Amino acid sequence: MPKIVDHDQHREELLNSCFTLFATKGFADVTIREIADELGVSTGTLYHYFHSKQGILEQMFQMVNVRDVNQALTMMDESLSKIERLKRFLVFVRERREYFQNLLLITIEYFRHRTMDDAGDVLQDFADFYRRAMAENIQLPQELADFLFIYLNGLMYHVRLFPRSVEIDDQLRLIENMIECMITSSSKPG
Repeated sequence: MPKIVDHDQHREELLNSCFTLFATKGFADVTIREIADELGVSTGTLYHYFHSKQGILEQMFQMVNVRDVNQALTMMDESLSKIERLKRFLVFVRERREYFQNLLLITIEYFRHRTMDDAGDVLQDFADFYRRAMAENIQLPQELADFLFIYLNGLMYHVRLFPRSVEIDDQLRLIENMIECMITSSSKPG
């Protein structure tokens, strides 16, 4: 009897493994053959699921977008205030600090090895998805969600480069306090 394969689940497993591989070895430094060897599949299997190495990365970005937003949403419900949603979101970021640092490194390395036209749309779509989801699910004005997204990316990059220079918990507490003040002052009449 032939083995029944859930292709969507298998694709997701391959993408998860590629995330780890790209984070440790770099997107530009691995070939399709090395990816296949590392994942224990044939190159034909990879080409069955993905048209190219860039296709792997693009689908990986789409997968992590949806997965991250869904995981963050499990920490929130409709009854929470904006401030409580923000606090829970920052806990989500804090708990996944290393993951977000690796994600940032993958995006930077991908950008470095592509032309702006080639990488720009992929990365812009990736970032836009997160920024819209933050605005919608934390219930922030879009410009405040954009600010938070930019700040968190900068923080993850800084902490990765200079791990002893700042304490991430202190920084997240500061940004939480700052945004809480902004939310509170914008909701006051007058």
